[in-house]
Formats: sequence, C-alpha cells, structure tokens
Amino acid sequence: MSERRHYPPIAIFHIPECPTLGGNGTAKSHDLARADFPHNRECPCFKLALTPIVPYVIAEEGDDNDHLYRPSDERPADAARSLCKARKGTHGNVGGDRELIEVRLRPLERP
Repeated sequence: MSERRHYPPIAIFHIPECPTLGGNGTAKSHDLARADFPHNRECPCFKLALTPIVPYVIAEEGDDNDHLYRPSDERPADAARSLCKARKGTHGNVGGDRELIEVRLRPLERP
C-alpha cells in the first residue's frame, strides 16, 4: 500500500515577467512546479508570454486559512483525504508530520 500524503491548496502560475508580481518570486521549471502543485491555474499574464511554451513559472501559493474544509468527491489515490471543494487541498500539514484540521464549534441549543 502506498503512503498517503496531503495536497497543498491550488496555486496560481505566473510567467516570470508578470506585472502583478512586480519581480517578486522565484522561477522554477514548469514541470517541477506542476509536481509541487498538481492543482493549479494560470494567471492571465500567460497571454503576455512571447512564446506559446512557457518553460519557467512562478507559483503563487494558495492559502487554506480563510475557509473550513469541505470535502469534494475528488480524491487522488495517494491523498490522505478528499480534496477540499474550495481550493483543492487536503487541509493537512504538507511540509511536516502533524496533521492540522480546522474545527468550528457551535453553541448547543437549549430546549
């Protein structure tokens, strides 16, 4: 049985010359970025690229902290749990060994 892993939230890929990044970020090969962020979308800056193939991208990482985990029907074979409907991550600690789950408590209703 293969080891389960957590998926990071969706990332936005930019061309290195993207005006919205202002020169910030580290470019990496498109293939390596796809391996790190299997769920991604392209910034509109890709329409500004001078060539149809963009060999290097800057990945702007998503943020899981502004919503609760809502499981979807999508679950890769090696995922620790179903991907979140909002940002496609698993809401786990991607870089470490401890799993984090957000919980929101509601007060009990009294009769």
